[in-house]
Amino acid sequence: MTRTEGEFAPAVDGLLEAIAPYARAALGSFVALERERMTAAVAREAVRRLNFGWLTLDGEGRVLDADPLGAQMLASAGPIARAKDGRLTARDPALRRQLVAAIRELAIDPQARPRALVLGREPWLDLLLVPSGQRMGTTQAAPAIVGYLHADNWSSADRCDQLAQLFDLAPSEARLALALSRGMSISEAAPELGLTVESARTYSKRIYAKTGARGQADLVRFIHRSVLVIA
Repeated sequence: MTRTEGEFAPAVDGLLEAIAPYARAALGSFVALERERMTAAVAREAVRRLNFGWLTLDGEGRVLDADPLGAQMLASAGPIARAKDGRLTARDPALRRQLVAAIRELAIDPQARPRALVLGREPWLDLLLVPSGQRMGTTQAAPAIVGYLHADNWSSADRCDQLAQLFDLAPSEARLALALSRGMSISEAAPELGLTVESARTYSKRIYAKTGARGQADLVRFIHRSVLVIA
């Protein structure tokens, strides 16, 4: 409240004194709301950088709903799509069989363990299917399965550079660390990277020493809990 000339009249002074407690409460609420707004904005950006999406399926594997990222992945010419009958399907026949088997198992047994599927490696895209356990109102069908999609917009070369910087790895070590963090075994990763299995084992020991990991499970946890997930 401001004035440009003269003092406030006595009646105005009395009014200001009367409304001061309410103004203090309103300003306190305003500051708290601004703080929450900023917190929400930072959290939204962190989630956006994680690049996760979701979709829900009924017991037959039909797509019921999806968030914007999930809908974008279904609409693009990627590894998964919505079939004409509404079911979630995969373009690759082998992946399609895995997807159908996973959906069937989870739809039959709500206590079944979640199923993870690698949909693409370059760029990386994976899918986690879990039983929903959700209860909806009478106007909407309850989903049987929730699918969490995760996409990595960075190329493998970029990720290797980031790993090398974060853990002080040599380029060859970073490439192997990335492969191991994505679920490949040493014997699977070695031929893809042009290494012998023995060389890959030697590199893995260096990787574990530099990262402090006690094994592949530790390495996966270190990498996926590092800032790389939101880089």
